[in-house]
Amino acid sequence: MWFADAALTPSPRPLAERLCEVFSSEPAFSPTWGDLNFDEYVDMYNCLSPDAPKDVKMKTAFRLYDFDGNGYLTTEDLEWLLRTIATPPGKKSGKPRNCLFEQHEINDIVERVMRDCDIDGNHRLSYAEFSKVLDRVPGFTTRFCIDIN
Repeated sequence: MWFADAALTPSPRPLAERLCEVFSSEPAFSPTWGDLNFDEYVDMYNCLSPDAPKDVKMKTAFRLYDFDGNGYLTTEDLEWLLRTIATPPGKKSGKPRNCLFEQHEINDIVERVMRDCDIDGNHRLSYAEFSKVLDRVPGFTTRFCIDIN
């Protein structure tokens, strides 16, 4: 995993950057990773449009949250996600931004998610397990979108 060593863990990046990485055809971790050509931009918009099918949105969300790209949501992916969404945006001043969660809170949330969602007990969520959970989330399709009006 590219962020497994806490000493090497970069500060959380906004999900917008991660979203561009998911749709980018550039080599992972290259200087141009996350750059989108026009077709990739259109694909991203289509997946996040209000009219996109629920399964397309779920697959996009899964890819977005699978930070290490191993095809599963691991405890590390969930921790990274929590840090990303709970770290307020800030200027690129070089100062680390502080996560709003304490480590014990992150651990508690990840433990609860795994306990409630990891059906096969292998300590990671497959896409099937993830989609089963999202099927029960009211309003997922209306919230997981970009609406340009």
